Amino acid sequence: MHKKERKQEHSGILRRMWHFIWYDESALSWAVNFILAFILIKFIFYPGLGMILGTSLPAVAVISGSMDHSVQQGMLCGERVSEQAVFWDVCGSWYEERGITYEQFLEFPFARGFSKGDIMLVRGVTKETANIGDVIIFQSNKAYPIIHRIVAIDEYITAKGDHNEAPIEQYVLLQGNFAYECYVQQGETRILASCLDVNAQRVDFQTPGAVALLDETRITDEQLIGKAFARIPYLGYIRILFGELLARLGIGSL
Repeated sequence: MHKKERKQEHSGILRRMWHFIWYDESALSWAVNFILAFILIKFIFYPGLGMILGTSLPAVAVISGSMDHSVQQGMLCGERVSEQAVFWDVCGSWYEERGITYEQFLEFPFARGFSKGDIMLVRGVTKETANIGDVIIFQSNKAYPIIHRIVAIDEYITAKGDHNEAPIEQYVLLQGNFAYECYVQQGETRILASCLDVNAQRVDFQTPGAVALLDETRITDEQLIGKAFARIPYLGYIRILFGELLARLGIGSL
């Protein structure tokens, strides 16, 4: 085969592939488009955006209501309240006791909180560049990153979900090769809590054999992934629903 004929054959193959990807309406074409989009986003666009923003996680889906300022199942900041309850009226005293006024809170990023299903865009941050009020994304021993607000900075960073009663301190006890998670009953809900030792004392970072599942009072620079700087409402539900589907199929989890 002559060089010119080979070139024409290759050109014909490329044209057919281009037509198949962009113009074919078959189910196979749609599947190929989905796979290509996934590859481009995950391995090219996402890492590239991360390099620009200085973080390994440039976008994160909010998977809980811990930063929501609305009443959820009759609860807000650990108190049972009416559906008409106002965030600062219920939660404000916690911040004021720690020197954060209402006026200061209004100057914080995302002062009105955000909701499950939102996408947060993230840029890199360190303990030195972080400020009280910033919404940070950090890693713990949970399976997913945490996105909460900084409420104090000293030797460690302390963070808290706006909707939560207080910073979370959850520890588990190691017994052999197993870490036993402990739960408490809160109304009709069974929630994960810190374990108690054999003397019924609360397990914390000083307890031998204890491991922090999540301690928001002792966040280190190494745990920081970034801080949120923009919000895209509800787009994260695509990620959440997809993750739940994979979990149901036993392929993966959130």
